[in-house]
Amino acid sequence: MQANANFTLINNKLNLAEIVAEDVQLKRSGKAMKGCCPFHDDSTPSFTVYRDNRFYCFGCGETGDITDYVMKRRGYGSPLEAMSEISERYGLELHHIDMDAIRARQEKKQEKRKEFSGYYAKHREAAEFLKERGFTEQTTAQTFHVGYDDQGHALVLPFKNEYGELVGKVHRYLDSDPKYKNSAEDDLFKKSELLFGFDLARKTKDVLYLVEGYFDVMAMHEMGVGKTAAYCSAQITKEQAQLIARHIPSDVKIFLIPDNDKSGRQQVRKNVQTLRKYAKQSISIISLPDGIKDVNDLLISSYGWDDVNMTPFEKYLLFEDLDNCLEITDEYEVAKIWADRTQNSMLRYEMAEELAKRWNKPLDIVNDFMKGSATLDHDTKLHTATESYAAYVNAVQSDEKKIKFGLREIDVLLKGLKKKEVTFVMGKSGSAKTTFILNWLYDCVMKQGLNVNFNSLELAKEAIIPQLVQIHMDMTSGEVESQARDGSYHDNLVELIEALDEKCRIADEDAQSVEDIENFIVTANESVYDDPVDVVFVDYFQYLKLNNSINRYEAASEAAREFKAIAKRQNVHVVVLTQVNRATGGGGSGKMTMESAKETGAIEESSDYLLGLYRPASDPHLQEDEAQAVQHDMYCQVLKNRWGATGEIPLYFDFFTKRIKNM
Repeated sequence: MQANANFTLINNKLNLAEIVAEDVQLKRSGKAMKGCCPFHDDSTPSFTVYRDNRFYCFGCGETGDITDYVMKRRGYGSPLEAMSEISERYGLELHHIDMDAIRARQEKKQEKRKEFSGYYAKHREAAEFLKERGFTEQTTAQTFHVGYDDQGHALVLPFKNEYGELVGKVHRYLDSDPKYKNSAEDDLFKKSELLFGFDLARKTKDVLYLVEGYFDVMAMHEMGVGKTAAYCSAQITKEQAQLIARHIPSDVKIFLIPDNDKSGRQQVRKNVQTLRKYAKQSISIISLPDGIKDVNDLLISSYGWDDVNMTPFEKYLLFEDLDNCLEITDEYEVAKIWADRTQNSMLRYEMAEELAKRWNKPLDIVNDFMKGSATLDHDTKLHTATESYAAYVNAVQSDEKKIKFGLREIDVLLKGLKKKEVTFVMGKSGSAKTTFILNWLYDCVMKQGLNVNFNSLELAKEAIIPQLVQIHMDMTSGEVESQARDGSYHDNLVELIEALDEKCRIADEDAQSVEDIENFIVTANESVYDDPVDVVFVDYFQYLKLNNSINRYEAASEAAREFKAIAKRQNVHVVVLTQVNRATGGGGSGKMTMESAKETGAIEESSDYLLGLYRPASDPHLQEDEAQAVQHDMYCQVLKNRWGATGEIPLYFDFFTKRIKNM
């Protein structure tokens, strides 16, 4: 965990281009920087430094991040040594680095290399066994350095880390069970945190294949495919996914090749979820021909690489789910769920083509069905008074997690919010409405431990995070900026970033639709959080992409009603920020009314709670001294409350640190 935290700190606080510029003259080329490669004799600029602090040489293939660059350039044997220099040279406060432990690790690596050399000397015996699996000596001896243990009658495979350093070994016994035995785990070798063959694959710039077994990796190289790593189990671990995320560029395509048996297929969903939680690459599934269990079987069969089938994971899992349905109506429901989860319209069309054949339906009808547009859910039950009162009692007595503001008087008045509900927050420009919901988001994550999606249609992510830092550290914007410039990274800031990494995701794309927002919830539930999303913030309503086939008021009303449907479908609490027309006067000092809500659309009828915000200091008619006298005054109006009570609650607003507190 400390190593991962240090990698993150380094890449967040330092600029790779500035570090490389100490050794190489760089020139801007589009969004990247280019220069002659410092790792090989390069006469034409082939070394590229990208804005995300990664580098790639199109001449020699070297690639990596800041730590990799320092390690390679200075000749260090491990990333920890590179981190030690980075910490000292650039003044970063990294998590504890024990240099004695680093030296001990280097000595241990030398011992392992010496031990393995005895096995490798007997490779000729190993080669005889490997021929039956279709391997040539080029693959087994030259590429993977397979050895032989005549004492145990076993093949010995060297297990290397991502940098090609020998950290462990695997015995593959030829005439006994269990077939495999790994090195004892130590600080160098933790199999669940490593990928076999990744040292040969991590420089890829287009694709990465992930397989289950050691010999599958070797088979991919034997077939001339390469670019393959094995997770050496049925399941990909969190640490393996993080390893991929750190070393593989986000535009590389990942292809998962599960074993072609029940166990392998059953783990596809979990493995996709783990990869999507930590890595940003697109993911597809490769299916082997019938009767072929794994990639090594493919190598020695009459089939070839051209006979495999590549399918985007959404389509793969859709048809896996369909095959488990008992009724055709169940298939319709499953298909609709996957349509809503699939954001790529062309992929939805491909799904529709195959479903039309499966269901024997016209393609245009199935395609309309699969467009993924969310529909209002209609409650068709007619409830008795007994059922209704029982539901009321359950709501009052429920132990279900309640969502709070972290502001005492508001929480008392509203009695705690719940999932499946919607809150609209209104305010004019200058009312600090975005600051209000950022304080609310902060409380949800840091004090209530809730999972939060923040859909920002106005502010970019880099404008949101500094405000959360201000709230957390009680700093002015200038102090936060100064801290960022000098590279200091205090423990309480690490606490905030780690909590947000675990509990919050920001989507800052422009012109998001209601459908997009729901898709982000589905994606987060599948691939980000261990538990489902609790709260969804939308900032703000006026920037939503609306239905342009009807007038704007009707389209806004339609969107407002759809948020209510999403809250129920996805079991979340939805908070929508909306700006009231400033033309009504008063700036952010103007009080909100129920009439204000009608300006935008049907937000009154679609909300369970309707709040208004105003700040007297925003009145443009106030003199400077008058504005200063009330600069900390802020009011939250509860205009609609499903529990009935309404009122106006005074709050304390710190203009400088963005904190909002009880009076």
